[in-house]
Amino acid sequence: MKSNQFIFVIVLFSLIVNFKKIKAENDSASNNLFRRYTNTIVVNWYTAIKSRGGGAKYSGVLMLKQYPNIGIGPSIFFENNKFEINLPVPQDVKSVSFKFTTPGLNAQIRVNKSLCAQIGLYALIGSQKITSIYYQRTNPNTLFGPALYEQKEKTVKESIYGGQIEQNILYHPQKKAGITFGFGLFERFINSSYYNSDFGLKVFGGFYF
Repeated sequence: MKSNQFIFVIVLFSLIVNFKKIKAENDSASNNLFRRYTNTIVVNWYTAIKSRGGGAKYSGVLMLKQYPNIGIGPSIFFENNKFEINLPVPQDVKSVSFKFTTPGLNAQIRVNKSLCAQIGLYALIGSQKITSIYYQRTNPNTLFGPALYEQKEKTVKESIYGGQIEQNILYHPQKKAGITFGFGLFERFINSSYYNSDFGLKVFGGFYF
């Protein structure tokens, strides 16, 4: 999935959430629980022990009226991952790539007028593509001379599942809309035989409204 597809899906998701937000805000007026709903869309890049990559992320935060510095809401991100370093694979494996769709929840705490701390819990739902090398004999019926082999490739796709935890610090002024950016750490656990865990640093930038 390319970057423009990431943005399209996330904007679409944002529109759906905003449609539901109207009802949430109307309900909040009656039960006096909620204060305001904020959407955030960012592009992120990360580097980790076993991988590096990037993607796009949508998150929504519904601020609590009784505790105006605390908010909770849905979140989803999409990533393309590259494993050019530190991924232990057999010698016959040429490359391994992963794609994730990652729905989850995030909680946000305002530290001051410009900074927020954010914790996210996500379910990793995706696929892995494994390209391996094998050799096929090209002269199987010859009785004399050496056997000749041709190198070929085979690609297999498999579904994978897992979870991810994030701890982020973001610049998020107390305005109705604006630019946001930040950084964070993440821990990832997956049921893949080649990529079962990872730990890394993520930076991101985007806008909120």
